[in-house]
Amino acid sequence: GIVRQWQDHFFGSRHAATVYKKAPDFAKIAEAHGLQGLTVERPGELKEAFEAARKADTSVVVNVQVDPRANMYPLFVPGGGKAFGECRHLGGPA
Repeated sequence: GIVRQWQDHFFGSRHAATVYKKAPDFAKIAEAHGLQGLTVERPGELKEAFEAARKADTSVVVNVQVDPRANMYPLFVPGGGKAFGECRHLGGPA
């Protein structure tokens, strides 16, 4: 995720609280609280899950599984710029 990416780029890959052997199943946590939980494992499943969530008559948590090594671009620099940070391109897709 973004915090792990910041730790890689700005803090010498010193990871704290971002590396998990297995992420929680947020869909099951939602169901335990009386909500609907959906899990998306592949990009092709996103549209169907979001359409089901939109049509639901209750709150829905969509748990989207993402490769933990994936980076987000453009990267927002921690503490930089206005409001949500300054956009800065640090490699990756343009």
